[in-house]
Amino acid sequence: MKNIEWTDYTWNPITGCSPVSAGCDNCYARKRAKRLQKNPKTAEKYRNGFKPTFHPECLIDRKIWKYDKVFVGSMGDLFHDDFSDEQIFEILDNIQYISVVSSVFHKEKTAFQLLTKRPVRAVDIFQKYEKHNNHILCNIWLGVSVENQDTAWRIEELKKINKSIIKKRFVSFEPLLGEIRNLNLQNIDWVIVGGENGSGARPMKKEWVDLIFDEIIHCEFENIIPFFFKGWGKSKQSYNDNKNHDDVYRDYHWRQFPS
Repeated sequence: MKNIEWTDYTWNPITGCSPVSAGCDNCYARKRAKRLQKNPKTAEKYRNGFKPTFHPECLIDRKIWKYDKVFVGSMGDLFHDDFSDEQIFEILDNIQYISVVSSVFHKEKTAFQLLTKRPVRAVDIFQKYEKHNNHILCNIWLGVSVENQDTAWRIEELKKINKSIIKKRFVSFEPLLGEIRNLNLQNIDWVIVGGENGSGARPMKKEWVDLIFDEIIHCEFENIIPFFFKGWGKSKQSYNDNKNHDDVYRDYHWRQFPS
């Protein structure tokens, strides 16, 4: 798996998804699933290509114990409607178990990072899971992908999930495909921004990043939100237009994580 800079390890007890917005057009996971389907070592796991598939055999992964940050579902969306409540609960139960054990053997619990374009389902799942469990011990960072003005509503949905259930809320503006006005990042713990990668990558403009960055720097939050700038992406236009502007962001919160 190509390195994802903001995590230490990727764990995929589910794979697969389907498009919901413009950010899905050049989905890296869909392209990668097709390649993995042809690889003899991974053909069985990706036998369904990019169709949402639950992999109970992957629930136990001993490598997880070694890492501080684990991205759950890098090859799909855990909150896709094709995954049943029971399947998602099984994954969350396993996260619970690992989180408790890791807190015994390590000085900090492993952080489990979940990212979705389906926050309405995520809200429903976590409300049900809270009733399913008397208390939540997981160190879960739940994030939403937002690529333009049309998808900014996902941020407000994310805020509906009580902080007693999840540890951190974050927003991944990747790929950032347009400007986002009237942005409200109050009660958000982490922001990731990045351009699109892969063939046919669409450009990202500095003005779009500035709107997000200004919200972080100039608004009266209790704490300044950690800012993780991944880069301008693979669009030649983005790179040529913006290659001299990296220092603007590096001077402040260049690739920061929540404490």
